[in-house]
Amino acid sequence: MKKFCPHCGTPITGKEKFCKNCGTALQNSGQRAKNPSQPVQNSVSKQPQSVQPSMQHRTTQRQRPYKPKKSNKKIIAICVAAAIILIAIGGAWFFTQKSNNEASVSTSKQTKTHKKAAKKPAKKKEYPNNLWMLMGYMNYARKNYEKGKNVHNTGDLVKAVGSDFSDGTLRVQPNSNKSFTVSNDYGSVDVAVNKNNVKVTNDGMTVATKTELKKTFGKYKKQIQQISKSIDSDDVASAPKKSATSKSSDNLSEAELAVAAYLSQLGNGTPNQMIDYVKKQINKSLSASAKDATGQDYISGLYSGTFKGRKYYTIAHNFSTSNYTIIYVDGDQYSTQSGGAGLGMDGGDNDKMTYSKKELIKYYGSHKKELDDLITGLENAKSHQKELSDEMSKQSSQTSDDNSADTNDDADNEDVDD
Repeated sequence: MKKFCPHCGTPITGKEKFCKNCGTALQNSGQRAKNPSQPVQNSVSKQPQSVQPSMQHRTTQRQRPYKPKKSNKKIIAICVAAAIILIAIGGAWFFTQKSNNEASVSTSKQTKTHKKAAKKPAKKKEYPNNLWMLMGYMNYARKNYEKGKNVHNTGDLVKAVGSDFSDGTLRVQPNSNKSFTVSNDYGSVDVAVNKNNVKVTNDGMTVATKTELKKTFGKYKKQIQQISKSIDSDDVASAPKKSATSKSSDNLSEAELAVAAYLSQLGNGTPNQMIDYVKKQINKSLSASAKDATGQDYISGLYSGTFKGRKYYTIAHNFSTSNYTIIYVDGDQYSTQSGGAGLGMDGGDNDKMTYSKKELIKYYGSHKKELDDLITGLENAKSHQKELSDEMSKQSSQTSDDNSADTNDDADNEDVDD
C-alpha cells in the first residue's frame, strides 16, 4: 500500500524519518502497528523531544538572513539624514524668503519714496541770484541814471543798465553764488543776495527787500535775463570764492591807482591821513549850497580821457573846474601835474611828480576799499555839482528876466512922461 506524508501528502516509502518535502517527522510501520488506533495527527503533534530542536534549527536557518537590529540602524540613519536634509532645505527656504521679503520691502519703500518725489518735484527758483543782483544794483543806481542818462522810468533804467553792461562800461565779478562786485572805471560796489533782501554796499549801504524788487522790476524779467546772459554770469556757483587777499594790491584797478597817485602828490602824510583829508574835502563839497558854492574849493569827479595819445584821469578842485589835477598813465608809470585855466592839459612842469605802479601798490594796495569809497564820493560830488549848476542857472535866468522886466517898466514910464 502506497504511503503519503500525513502533513503535505508527498508519497513516502515508510522508512523515512522525515518528509523530504516539508520535513515532518514520520513514524515507521512498526510503530503504527503497536499503536494502530492512534491517529496520524496525534503522532505528528507528539513528536519526540529529540526531533523539536531539528525543526527549530531549520526554522532558524531560514530566518537568519533577516537581521532586525542592523536594519533598524539603517532606517534610523536614513531618517536622520532625511531630517538633516529637510532642515537644511527648510533653513535655505526660510532665509531665501526673508531676503526676498526684505528686498520687497526695500523696493516698496524706494517706490513710495520715488512716488513722493514724483509728486513733489524740486521747486525751481523763480529768480536766480544773478537776477536779484541786477535788480538790487538797478535799485541802488537809479538816481544816478535819472540824473546822468535822462532815465524817466523803470523801463528806461533797465535799457540803460543793459547798454552799459553790453559795451563794457559796467562789469560784474561773481565772488560766490550770493556775492557780486559791480564796477566801472570809477569804482565798484558789492552786492549781496540774502534770503529776504539784496544789500548794496559802497560808501554807504542800500537795502531793498525782494518783495519790493519783484514789484518794481518783475515786469521786466525777460529783459533782465538778457542782461544776465550778456554779462555771462549765469554759472556763478562755479565762480571762485573771494579770498582773504581779494583786496590786496594785485587787484587795484587803473582808476584806483590814479587816485592813489593823486593822494601821494598831496603831501608826505601816511595813506590813512591822505585818505581822511580827501574825504573831508568831498564831504565839504557835498554840503555846499548854490549860494556859496562859487568861488570856494569844490573837489569832484574822476574824469578820464586821452590827450595826445596819452590816457589820463583828472580830479577837479573848484566849482568851475578851472583848476584840476591831471594823472597821466604811461604803462606802469603814473605822473601827476596841475591843469586848468592858463595851463590847459599840458600842465606845469614845476609840480610834476611820477610814481611807479609798484610804488603805489606798496603804499595803497591794502586800502582798496577806501580808494573805492573816494571814487564814489567824487562821483557823488560831481552829481551834486550839476544840481547846483542847474539851480544857479535857473536863478540867473530868473534874475535876468526880472531885470529885463524892470528895464521895460522904466522905458514905459519915460514914454508916459513925454
